[in-house]
Amino acid sequence: MILPLEEVEDLQHARDVQIRPLHPRLMRPMAVAYRNLPVLDPAVSSVLKVLEEFAG
Repeated sequence: MILPLEEVEDLQHARDVQIRPLHPRLMRPMAVAYRNLPVLDPAVSSVLKVLEEFAG
């Protein structure tokens, strides 16, 4: 599984977790499309919140 380093930094000393840098680094644009409903699905809302935190 590939996760942002920020997501696993607290696990870097766990025996069953290996953290390796990627070369070349993964750098590409990303877009998220979702239906603009009056009430967002909790999963969509959670993803949007995380993306907003990384952007900010």
